[in-house]
Amino acid sequence: MREEKTTAERRGHIAARDRVNAIALAPAEDFRRDSGVLGAGFRHPEAQNLIQAAMKRGLQTRDAEVDLARMRGGPG
Repeated sequence: MREEKTTAERRGHIAARDRVNAIALAPAEDFRRDSGVLGAGFRHPEAQNLIQAAMKRGLQTRDAEVDLARMRGGPG
């Protein structure tokens, strides 16, 4: 009896996880396309200069990530 309950719980957990992933995650082809676009953008010299400047200003730190809008000159 316990084994049947464990199997049912496992199936329920898997079904819930799959449903959440279906809702929350983009289809694989969208993810691949977006990753390619982002990667291509990073190859431009202007983007590389901006990334370098952000790293010099500490963007890789938690505080800078939280304060990104202010760093960009937007509403903070």
